[in-house]
Amino acid sequence: MKVNVLNTDGEYVKLEADLNEVLYLNSRTVYKKNQLGHLIFEDSVTCNYSSSFVKLKIVECCYLLQPLVSQMDFSVNDNVLLELQKKCAQIIYEQIDLRHLVH
Repeated sequence: MKVNVLNTDGEYVKLEADLNEVLYLNSRTVYKKNQLGHLIFEDSVTCNYSSSFVKLKIVECCYLLQPLVSQMDFSVNDNVLLELQKKCAQIIYEQIDLRHLVH
């Protein structure tokens, strides 16, 4: 199937894509839970979102992301937006230590 994709120059380009992959990658993710009811992610990492520590880490992350997110203009798909998104991903990676989120 051919798919129109908006590139970073704001132009649409046609790309060839496998229909099964498009459906798989755009389908709702169903996360499994362990016996305690905690979500299990791809790497068998679990997270208890009712934990006060986990909630605090998420709030801390959001606080650190706010200055970058406030600069984002989602109506313009450009390299500035992409770089801000990369910086956000780096902050999340630095702040959320999966080793300590496993409860």
